[in-house]
Amino acid sequence: MFGNRIAAHIGIPKSLFHSLLDHDVNESSRNLLASLEKSKLSLDQASVELGPSLSRGIKRLEAHFGPQEMVDKAKPIVARLMSAFEQKP
Repeated sequence: MFGNRIAAHIGIPKSLFHSLLDHDVNESSRNLLASLEKSKLSLDQASVELGPSLSRGIKRLEAHFGPQEMVDKAKPIVARLMSAFEQKP
């Protein structure tokens, strides 16, 4: 599964990765991941494209459940993805 490969690539546990996407995406996160895979993006490129969704997912997950250690560990990873996303031409 493309999402599991992205999660492993960026170093976020796959269960957290999918939870973050599910807390952001209005449609199915599977559809989002399938469209990224279909567009033939590398794992690096797909990770950067998911930065905003993962960031919003963190905010919504914390708003719903409060601070969590696993989410705190993912924040610097997602922040790097967001920085790369914002620097895209």
